[in-house]
Amino acid sequence: MPKVSDEYKEEKRKDLLRSALACFGEKGYEATTVDDIIRHAGVSKGMLYTYFSSKEEILLELLKQRTARFVEELRLELIRTPKYLDKVRVLIARYRDTPLTDDQKQWTIVYLEYWLASSRVPHRQGLLTERYNMLVQFLAEIIADGQRRGEFQADLDATTAATLYWAVCDGATLHSLQTGDSNQTRAMWHAADEMLMGYLRGNRG
Repeated sequence: MPKVSDEYKEEKRKDLLRSALACFGEKGYEATTVDDIIRHAGVSKGMLYTYFSSKEEILLELLKQRTARFVEELRLELIRTPKYLDKVRVLIARYRDTPLTDDQKQWTIVYLEYWLASSRVPHRQGLLTERYNMLVQFLAEIIADGQRRGEFQADLDATTAATLYWAVCDGATLHSLQTGDSNQTRAMWHAADEMLMGYLRGNRG
């Protein structure tokens, strides 16, 4: 039997992830079966289980990859941004200026469904809480550094401010998904920018 290259294995793994996301987006996470995924990918069930132990493991891998990519892209951009006030604005711009593509809509719907269902499944809830806490901590460190530099009000709780930021982003993203009104969405993000900047700076101009 010919040896399968690492490149081939990685490509098959990516194919399965892409197929799973397409199925999750079309039918929903709970309704999608392993058979749906292998049918979409054009592979055998044995092939799928070579790479993943379950449908849930596939979704968690998608979540892990997207989160890691998001954080890494932000880190690279923030390195080039000296002022901490501007670093926070970079985060807002990531949401405000990025078009909501079909892939992003698909993923957002899948994630929301999984998140809602997870409230009844402790181990799922723990995994999502871990991811959320990582994002909060990522921003809280930026805010704390900005406080030390005198750019943000000193008596602000950095973790609370970071949690507020992600709550605003989550709500605004859901709103844009529901309405599809790009003009209203941009106006909302402008208001969110002003609100968050005012909160971080306190009475500063």
